[in-house]
Amino acid sequence: MLINVCGRNSLVINNTWFKKTNRTLYTWKAPDQRQHQLDYILVKHQFRNSNKDVQAMHRADIYSASDLLVATVVLD
Repeated sequence: MLINVCGRNSLVINNTWFKKTNRTLYTWKAPDQRQHQLDYILVKHQFRNSNKDVQAMHRADIYSASDLLVATVVLD
């Protein structure tokens, strides 16, 4: 469903563009310790090259079931 929404709206799923270890991709860990990538950063296709990195911040001091997802963006 997400891929269809992205296709209809000229969006790119940015955190799937970067080669990362599994540890920096997953944003939620199940009680049985399985790791899942649940959160995504979507950007317009025309701005896809502005993002230079996306990764999960597992030790961020936030109150959430998911870990914080951070994108590094370069604006020209």
